[in-house]
Amino acid sequence: MQPVNGQKKNGLQMLQGLSQVESTPENWQLSDLEDFIKTKFGATAGLAVFYLDYAIRFAKWDGQALKLAEADEKIELGFLQLARIFNQERELKIWRGDEGFSYRLRIDGQGEECYAVEARQNLWGTRAKPCAGKSDWAILYEDRGTELTVPLKVAHIEGRDEPLVFVKTRNYIGKSMAYGQATYVDCRFVELGKMKA
Repeated sequence: MQPVNGQKKNGLQMLQGLSQVESTPENWQLSDLEDFIKTKFGATAGLAVFYLDYAIRFAKWDGQALKLAEADEKIELGFLQLARIFNQERELKIWRGDEGFSYRLRIDGQGEECYAVEARQNLWGTRAKPCAGKSDWAILYEDRGTELTVPLKVAHIEGRDEPLVFVKTRNYIGKSMAYGQATYVDCRFVELGKMKA
C-alpha cells in the first residue's frame, strides 16, 4: 500500500492499495495452532501476540514454529482468546467463539483496491529491562509490578516516563451497508516498533 499524502501531526497516515481477505464461518475446530499458522500464514517470518485467559504473550514466527521468550512455554488452545500473527504484508487473526474458533487472513498487495489508515498504538510500559538470556527480547514494566515481554531489544531511557514500544496498526476503510457511509471495516497489526528517544 502506498501513502496518499504526507504524515499528519496526529501520526495518522492514509494509504491506498490492494488488499485481499479470506475468512471462515464461526465455530470451526482448531486442533493444531502451529500447523494452522504454517498453512495460512506460510513460511514467511513474522511476529505474534496471543491474548490468553490469564496473560498476553508475544512470540516470533520463524516460518515453521513459534518462539516465545520462555523456551518451554506453549500456547494452549483452551486458554486462547485471540491471536494475531503479522508482518508488513499480512496478518492471520484467530479468535475463540462460543463453540469453536474463527479466523481472518488479510494480505496486502493483492486483491481489491482500498484505502486504509495507519496509526501507532502505544504499548503499556514506560520502563524496560533485558530479558534474561534473550538479547533480542525486553521486559516492559511499571513500578506497580505488571510486566509485558516483547520480541524487541529495548533500552530504558532514564528520566523518560512515556511508552517505549508501539504496535503499528492498519485500519481498512469500507462502506457500512446499514448506513451507507464510510467506516473502518477491519484492523490488522503491521509491526512492532520502538519509540524514538
